[in-house]
Amino acid sequence: MAVSLYGYAQAPAAMALEVGAGPGQIGLEMHPNQDCQGPAAMVAAGDDATALLDKVNGKIVVVAAAGRHDIALPADLLEPVDVIATSRGFLVVGALGEVAMVSAKGDVLARTRTGHDPEAGVPRLIALADGFALDDLNGKRVNVPLSALQTGTPVVANLAAAASYAATAPHTDPTTIVIASAQVAGPLSTMTLKSRMRIVDARVLWVNEGEGALVALHESRRLPHEAAYVRLLKVDAAGAAHAEAYVRPAAFACDTRRPYARRADGTVVSLVFQDNTIKLDIIQFSPVGKAEPLALGPHPAGATLIAEHDDTLRALERLNGVSGATNIAMTSISASQILQRARAPLELVWRLKASAFEHVAVANRCAPPSNIWRRPLRLDGMLGKDVTGMPYRWGGYMSALANFSKHLDAGRLAGDDCTCRKVNCVYANSTGMDCSGFVSYAWQTGRYFTTGSLPDRAVSRPVLWHELSPADIVNKPRSHVRLVESVHNGPAGPVVVVIESAANKSCGGVCRRSYTQGELQQAGYKPLRRITLSNEGERK
Repeated sequence: MAVSLYGYAQAPAAMALEVGAGPGQIGLEMHPNQDCQGPAAMVAAGDDATALLDKVNGKIVVVAAAGRHDIALPADLLEPVDVIATSRGFLVVGALGEVAMVSAKGDVLARTRTGHDPEAGVPRLIALADGFALDDLNGKRVNVPLSALQTGTPVVANLAAAASYAATAPHTDPTTIVIASAQVAGPLSTMTLKSRMRIVDARVLWVNEGEGALVALHESRRLPHEAAYVRLLKVDAAGAAHAEAYVRPAAFACDTRRPYARRADGTVVSLVFQDNTIKLDIIQFSPVGKAEPLALGPHPAGATLIAEHDDTLRALERLNGVSGATNIAMTSISASQILQRARAPLELVWRLKASAFEHVAVANRCAPPSNIWRRPLRLDGMLGKDVTGMPYRWGGYMSALANFSKHLDAGRLAGDDCTCRKVNCVYANSTGMDCSGFVSYAWQTGRYFTTGSLPDRAVSRPVLWHELSPADIVNKPRSHVRLVESVHNGPAGPVVVVIESAANKSCGGVCRRSYTQGELQQAGYKPLRRITLSNEGERK
């Protein structure tokens, strides 16, 4: 039996992963009205071990048949989002572009900062022929300033060659894409890939000139209803696709950017989320044209969890003075006015006073039900300084931005990123906005709506992805919502620039971020447009 670089035997085809904060456990936080927090990515880590980047617990968990091995990441590496296994350990990048090289024993071998702009999307860590780099959603590449002696070489052979593929030209036939690499010789130097649907993007995950390649295709269709898919294609050494598999929607339930990995024995494993559990499953391939398409969308949670989340969302509305009997009378507003309102809390400058920074009798700790206030990380070290941007507060909403200053003057704590599955973790003596509170303010709804009630036909109406325009929202019911600021084309398809209020450590309040349309579709977001827009006829 093969033994991995990290001392474990081959991992089994499928296994349950225990959720928690203990040794060998994976962090998973699926709270209502908050973006799901779970494993950020997974990679092959040696002969047949699989490594999971656990951003909740700040560690890497190497999973194999004989056991699991935790590798602690630096405590101040903010929100790890991508990882590559190397001959020296693991190269990890945080959401703001900081990179750390960590050994298999958890020793920090090197650290560096890059010029990555977080507003241009979550950085993607890629291998180059002579090092590593970060790519953003606009195609800008920033080299990682670490030497080969510091980082080692990728454990997965030809990883740099796989990352070197690019589309040769804009494809005139939407069902065909041609990708090529100058680093690969022979038939695999250029691959022509076809689909029964529209191809949005193609990404090579693995390539070997004598064996073949594994390619991930993001596909979409508009009829009979709009849907997105991720199809994995196995390509032989002659460049012909011979096997396929559709990634299950449950793999993307927690916004994991890469929930699958190819192991050294050729099998491909995937994460599968079900309520509050995670499983590492093997993907079964079929001959090309025989696999059943699996449309991505909102993750089908269990009835008990759905009911629990819905109860919490209704309780959040009641805390903001809203009842089920509240009349909805949406006033007319233009898209430009919505964007102006959205940018106001984004650009808000305020002074963090001692009374808003901490209270002696209130612990800065999220451990419901006894401790239910935690200061957003972005405010640490900012006491007495000017802060830009409204802080995140779960259940937070205000109809007028001036109320924030009034709350601070009244001695409320600034922000609160302590979220939970029960509404009793809302700390009343704090101020700020959560994701749907921010959208409710920007849309000028006149009341607080959650991600569960924003899709109500008295509030919004669905639109197609190709119709998405500034001032629309992308909403994931019971999870998170983002307001669209602009849409433009990028190397991997449409890029959606949003303004959102997020609890994650790299944001901690209202911030500007970017996502590909594919990322949003994979995660289960749906585009919505506010009703009674005064400039509706002028929109595309």
